Amino acid sequence: MRSILVLVLSLLGSSAFAAGAPPQLHNKSILLSWSTQMVQKGADGRVITPTLSQQRTIYISSHGRIFVRAGRSVSNRKFSGSKTGESGPDDSRGYAGEARGIAFQGNTLVGTQTYASGAGQIRISFDAGFSSCTMVAVEGKSGSGSIRVRGVDGQMYERISATSSGYSCSIRDGNALAN
Repeated sequence: MRSILVLVLSLLGSSAFAAGAPPQLHNKSILLSWSTQMVQKGADGRVITPTLSQQRTIYISSHGRIFVRAGRSVSNRKFSGSKTGESGPDDSRGYAGEARGIAFQGNTLVGTQTYASGAGQIRISFDAGFSSCTMVAVEGKSGSGSIRVRGVDGQMYERISATSSGYSCSIRDGNALAN
């Protein structure tokens, strides 16, 4: 099952799919942010409740190619850390080596990445004129398995629960990744 998911995600990340970007979004940047409150169990059995702040900057070039900068950070009284990475239209792996993909499905841009087990998805919906957007982030697992993720601290965790909120989505002219 995981190999099928990886194959599908690899295909979604290919430049052939990225070429389908609507012309109204060419040479535009999409800025996303949200936070996720989690309950996770570490390998040592310790349960932690971090809040993860997440950001994505997506640039769609004048040729419709998609570039992404992803960042996530956590800061609490026990730990503070962050990770940032970038990927281009021909990358089928994210900055941590996970399978990823991003492609348009009509007026929706769908970004997907796999975890050690399970996967996450971001869905960005645009109005008819592609002048405004909304977003949502979800996670899923296969059957009765658990979601296992590598934390910002590099440790492996079993995700017991996660609730995302504070979604922000905006569109601006030009390449926000050039800054």
